[in-house]
Amino acid sequence: MKAQDLMTHAVVTVRPGMAAKDAARLLVEHGFTTLPVVEGGDRLVGVVAEADLLRNRVLPDPRTFVHGRPPEPLAPASTTVAEVMVTDVVAVDPRTHVSELSRLMLDKHLRVVPVVRNGVLVGVVSRRDLLRMIARDDDVIATDVRHQLAVAAGRVPWRISVTHGMVTLAGEDANDVERHVATVVAGAVPGVVGVEVAEPDGTA
Repeated sequence: MKAQDLMTHAVVTVRPGMAAKDAARLLVEHGFTTLPVVEGGDRLVGVVAEADLLRNRVLPDPRTFVHGRPPEPLAPASTTVAEVMVTDVVAVDPRTHVSELSRLMLDKHLRVVPVVRNGVLVGVVSRRDLLRMIARDDDVIATDVRHQLAVAAGRVPWRISVTHGMVTLAGEDANDVERHVATVVAGAVPGVVGVEVAEPDGTA
C-alpha cells in the first residue's frame, strides 16, 4: 500500500500572504494540527502548525506583575503565514510505501506529511489516516484478502482467517510459488499486520 492509496486528496491549504489569525481559525474549525502552504499551481512552499501560530500570541498574566517589575516586551506577533511557516518541509512521493511513511512520521514526530508530485501538493497523510488503516475490522480485512487472492491466485481455494490483523492462509496443494504469491498479495491489503501460510497438516 502506498501513500497515494491512503492520502486525503481534498486538502485545506493556506497561502503565504494569509493572515496568521485566519490560518489559526482554519486549524480550529477543521480540527487540524498542520496546514500546507502553497503558491501558484499548488506548489508546496511550507507548512504552518499550531505551535508556529501560538508563538508570541499569548501574553503573560498581567496580575503577576502588579507589585513587581513589568514584563519584558514580547517580540511583535507575526501577522502573516509567511512569517511563521516552516519552509524545510518533510514531504513524500505518492508512491512511497506506507511502511516507510509510518517510520518517517514516528522517527521525526510528524503528525501530517504532505504528498507531492514534482513539487506540487497532491494530498496529505496524517497519523489518523494510518490509524484508520490498522483499525479495520478483521472481517473486512478477510473479505478484502479473499477478493485479492481470487484475482491474483485463483487456482488455489484459500481458506482465510484474520485475528487482530494477522492473516492465516490455508490452501490445499499450493506449491511454493503460489504460497509466496499469496503471502505477498495478502500482505498488501490495508490493515494486515502479518501473514502466515498454514502447512498441509494445519500448522502455521
